Amino acid sequence: MERLWDLQLHQVLGLTADFSGNYKSENVVSLGLTGHANVHIYTYTFGPVVSLNSGGKIKPFVHALFGAAHLRPSACVLFSGSPDECGSGAAQGFAMMFGGGVDLKVSERIAYRLFQVDWVYLPSEFGAQSGNARVSTGLVFHF
Repeated sequence: MERLWDLQLHQVLGLTADFSGNYKSENVVSLGLTGHANVHIYTYTFGPVVSLNSGGKIKPFVHALFGAAHLRPSACVLFSGSPDECGSGAAQGFAMMFGGGVDLKVSERIAYRLFQVDWVYLPSEFGAQSGNARVSTGLVFHF
């Protein structure tokens, strides 16, 4: 799930707000134990966007977004003949995204994002940082 808002300050320069939620569930088998893991990641980022070909229907763009992220992992390990062991945690902190993509203009205020590719810097537990790639698509609302 991703929500995007663009504020056009000039034909080429604008501001973007990107709010996203990413979810993953997986069954895990390791060292003879089975378990189930879930990860929820929420990002709230804002920043400048530079658009090319602002007068046309196809509009490539690049952006640098900065804000925060909240990561919430949880897992259960299943032991045969004894109670399950479950736990969860959370990490939050600074997040940033660098990337770009291509929009297809649908109307004056709405565009369809054909694709967006970002390198995403997320917080993780104990102050370590992790970098990930994100590929997305969706609707964009211009204000």
